[in-house]
Amino acid sequence: PRRLAALAVLGAHEAPEARALVAGQLAREPDVEVRRALLRALPSPAGASLDDAAPVVTALTRALGDDTDAEVRRAAAVALGRWHRVPRELEPLTTALASDPSPDVRTGAAFGLALARRRDPPIVAALVATLGAADPAVGEAAWRALGALGPLPPEAAAAWAEHARARPELTHDDHPEEDTHEHH
Repeated sequence: PRRLAALAVLGAHEAPEARALVAGQLAREPDVEVRRALLRALPSPAGASLDDAAPVVTALTRALGDDTDAEVRRAAAVALGRWHRVPRELEPLTTALASDPSPDVRTGAAFGLALARRRDPPIVAALVATLGAADPAVGEAAWRALGALGPLPPEAAAAWAEHARARPELTHDDHPEEDTHEHH
Protein backbone atom coordinates (compact mmCIF):
# COMPACT_ATOMS: atom_id res chain seq x y z
CA PRO A 1 0.00 0.00 0.00
CA ARG A 2 2.82 2.48 0.73
CA ARG A 3 4.41 1.90 -2.66
CA LEU A 4 1.03 2.43 -4.34
CA ALA A 5 0.51 5.67 -2.40
CA ALA A 6 3.99 6.92 -3.31
CA LEU A 7 3.35 6.19 -6.98
CA ALA A 8 0.02 8.03 -6.78
CA VAL A 9 1.83 11.11 -5.45
CA LEU A 10 4.40 10.91 -8.25
CA GLY A 11 1.65 10.61 -10.83
CA ALA A 12 -0.36 13.49 -9.41
CA HIS A 13 2.65 15.81 -9.67
CA GLU A 14 3.77 14.79 -13.17
CA ALA A 15 7.20 14.20 -11.63
CA PRO A 16 9.90 13.77 -14.29
CA GLU A 17 11.64 11.37 -11.89
CA ALA A 18 8.84 8.93 -12.59
CA ARG A 19 10.26 8.35 -16.10
CA ALA A 20 13.30 6.50 -14.79
CA LEU A 21 11.26 4.68 -12.16
CA VAL A 22 8.75 3.38 -14.68
CA ALA A 23 11.44 2.44 -17.19
CA GLY A 24 13.49 0.63 -14.56
CA GLN A 25 10.77 -1.15 -12.63
CA LEU A 26 7.94 -1.99 -15.00
CA ALA A 27 9.36 -5.25 -16.39
CA ARG A 28 10.76 -6.41 -13.04
CA GLU A 29 7.73 -5.69 -10.85
CA PRO A 30 5.84 -8.87 -9.91
CA ASP A 31 2.79 -7.11 -8.39
CA VAL A 32 0.20 -6.27 -11.05
CA GLU A 33 -1.27 -3.43 -8.96
CA VAL A 34 2.17 -1.81 -8.72
CA ARG A 35 2.73 -2.22 -12.49
CA ARG A 36 -0.60 -0.47 -13.08
CA ALA A 37 0.38 2.29 -10.64
CA LEU A 38 3.76 2.70 -12.35
CA LEU A 39 1.99 3.37 -15.64
CA ARG A 40 -0.41 5.84 -13.99
CA ALA A 41 2.64 7.63 -12.50
CA LEU A 42 4.33 8.04 -15.88
CA PRO A 43 4.34 11.77 -16.66
CA SER A 44 3.60 13.22 -20.07
CA PRO A 45 6.60 13.42 -22.39
CA ALA A 46 6.51 17.24 -22.38
CA GLY A 47 10.04 18.50 -21.86
CA ALA A 48 11.64 15.06 -22.13
CA SER A 49 14.59 14.63 -24.47
CA LEU A 50 14.82 11.87 -27.05
CA ASP A 51 17.39 10.26 -24.74
CA ASP A 52 14.95 10.47 -21.81
CA ALA A 53 12.29 8.79 -23.94
CA ALA A 54 14.40 5.81 -25.06
CA PRO A 55 14.15 3.71 -21.87
CA VAL A 56 10.48 4.64 -21.44
CA VAL A 57 9.65 3.49 -24.98
CA THR A 58 11.56 0.25 -24.39
CA ALA A 59 9.69 -0.43 -21.13
CA LEU A 60 6.30 0.40 -22.69
CA THR A 61 6.99 -1.81 -25.71
CA ARG A 62 7.91 -4.74 -23.44
CA ALA A 63 4.84 -4.24 -21.28
CA LEU A 64 2.56 -4.07 -24.32
CA GLY A 65 4.00 -7.25 -25.79
CA ASP A 66 4.72 -9.33 -22.72
CA ASP A 67 2.61 -8.37 -19.70
CA THR A 68 -0.02 -10.90 -18.65
CA ASP A 69 -2.39 -8.18 -17.40
CA ALA A 70 -4.67 -6.62 -20.02
CA GLU A 71 -4.94 -3.31 -18.13
CA VAL A 72 -1.14 -2.97 -18.04
CA ARG A 73 -0.99 -3.70 -21.79
CA ARG A 74 -3.79 -1.20 -22.48
CA ALA A 75 -2.12 1.56 -20.46
CA ALA A 76 1.24 0.81 -22.10
CA ALA A 77 -0.39 1.10 -25.55
CA VAL A 78 -1.84 4.51 -24.77
CA ALA A 79 1.43 5.74 -23.26
CA LEU A 80 3.46 4.44 -26.20
CA GLY A 81 1.37 6.64 -28.50
CA ARG A 82 2.47 9.65 -26.45
CA TRP A 83 6.12 8.66 -25.91
CA HIS A 84 7.19 7.21 -29.29
CA ARG A 85 9.92 9.07 -31.15
CA VAL A 86 9.79 7.55 -34.63
CA PRO A 87 7.05 5.72 -36.56
CA ARG A 88 8.67 2.26 -36.23
CA GLU A 89 8.18 2.49 -32.46
CA LEU A 90 4.44 2.36 -33.16
CA GLU A 91 4.61 -1.09 -34.78
CA PRO A 92 3.75 -2.79 -31.45
CA LEU A 93 0.53 -0.75 -31.44
CA THR A 94 -0.51 -1.96 -34.88
CA THR A 95 0.35 -5.52 -33.81
CA ALA A 96 -1.73 -5.19 -30.62
CA LEU A 97 -4.55 -3.59 -32.59
CA ALA A 98 -4.69 -6.61 -34.88
CA SER A 99 -4.00 -9.47 -32.53
CA ASP A 100 -4.21 -8.78 -28.80
CA PRO A 101 -6.85 -11.09 -27.32
CA SER A 102 -8.27 -8.28 -25.15
CA PRO A 103 -10.70 -5.81 -26.77
CA ASP A 104 -9.62 -3.27 -24.14
CA VAL A 105 -5.99 -3.54 -25.27
CA ARG A 106 -7.01 -3.28 -28.92
CA THR A 107 -9.05 -0.17 -28.08
CA GLY A 108 -6.08 1.24 -26.18
CA ALA A 109 -3.84 0.56 -29.17
CA ALA A 110 -6.22 2.53 -31.42
CA PHE A 111 -6.25 5.38 -28.91
CA GLY A 112 -2.43 5.29 -28.75
CA LEU A 113 -2.29 5.56 -32.54
CA ALA A 114 -4.69 8.52 -32.40
CA LEU A 115 -2.42 10.23 -29.87
CA ALA A 116 0.63 9.55 -32.05
CA ARG A 117 -0.92 11.59 -34.91
CA ARG A 118 1.02 9.75 -37.61
CA ARG A 119 -0.56 9.05 -40.99
CA ASP A 120 2.05 6.54 -42.12
CA PRO A 121 0.52 4.00 -44.55
CA PRO A 122 0.94 0.97 -42.22
CA ILE A 123 -0.81 2.82 -39.39
CA VAL A 124 -3.70 3.98 -41.57
CA ALA A 125 -4.01 0.48 -43.07
CA ALA A 126 -4.10 -1.15 -39.62
CA LEU A 127 -6.82 1.23 -38.45
CA VAL A 128 -8.89 0.74 -41.62
CA ALA A 129 -8.58 -3.05 -41.26
CA THR A 130 -9.86 -2.76 -37.69
CA LEU A 131 -13.02 -0.85 -38.61
CA GLY A 132 -14.79 -4.18 -39.10
CA ALA A 133 -13.63 -5.68 -35.80
CA ALA A 134 -15.97 -8.18 -34.18
CA ASP A 135 -16.06 -6.02 -31.05
CA PRO A 136 -17.93 -2.79 -31.90
CA ALA A 137 -15.93 -0.77 -29.34
CA VAL A 138 -12.69 -1.73 -31.10
CA GLY A 139 -14.11 -0.72 -34.49
CA GLU A 140 -15.33 2.57 -33.09
CA ALA A 141 -11.93 3.25 -31.50
CA ALA A 142 -10.28 2.64 -34.89
CA TRP A 143 -12.82 4.96 -36.54
CA ARG A 144 -12.14 7.68 -33.97
CA ALA A 145 -8.38 7.22 -34.38
CA LEU A 146 -8.66 7.63 -38.15
CA GLY A 147 -10.71 10.77 -37.63
CA ALA A 148 -8.07 12.15 -35.27
CA LEU A 149 -5.37 11.66 -37.91
CA GLY A 150 -6.92 14.39 -40.02
CA PRO A 151 -6.83 14.34 -43.81
CA LEU A 152 -6.69 10.73 -44.93
CA PRO A 153 -5.80 9.05 -48.21
CA PRO A 154 -8.93 8.62 -50.38
CA GLU A 155 -9.43 4.90 -49.63
CA ALA A 156 -9.11 5.44 -45.88
CA ALA A 157 -11.44 8.44 -45.98
CA ALA A 158 -14.01 6.35 -47.86
CA ALA A 159 -13.71 3.52 -45.30
CA TRP A 160 -14.12 6.06 -42.47
CA ALA A 161 -17.26 7.52 -44.08
CA GLU A 162 -18.71 4.06 -44.80
CA HIS A 163 -18.17 3.02 -41.18
CA ALA A 164 -20.02 6.14 -40.02
CA ARG A 165 -22.93 5.42 -42.40
CA ALA A 166 -23.18 1.83 -41.15
CA ARG A 167 -23.24 3.00 -37.53
CA PRO A 168 -25.97 5.64 -37.22
CA GLU A 169 -24.88 6.54 -33.70
CA LEU A 170 -21.68 7.97 -35.17
CA THR A 171 -21.88 11.32 -36.92
CA HIS A 172 -19.65 12.96 -39.51
CA ASP A 173 -19.36 16.10 -37.43
CA ASP A 174 -18.09 14.16 -34.44
CA HIS A 175 -14.75 15.34 -33.09
CA PRO A 176 -12.84 12.12 -32.38
CA GLU A 177 -9.81 13.84 -30.94
CA GLU A 178 -11.99 15.27 -28.19
CA ASP A 179 -14.08 12.17 -27.53
CA THR A 180 -11.45 9.39 -27.47
CA HIS A 181 -10.64 10.01 -23.84
CA GLU A 182 -14.01 8.52 -22.94
CA HIS A 183 -13.38 5.34 -24.93
CA HIS A 184 -10.05 3.93 -23.78
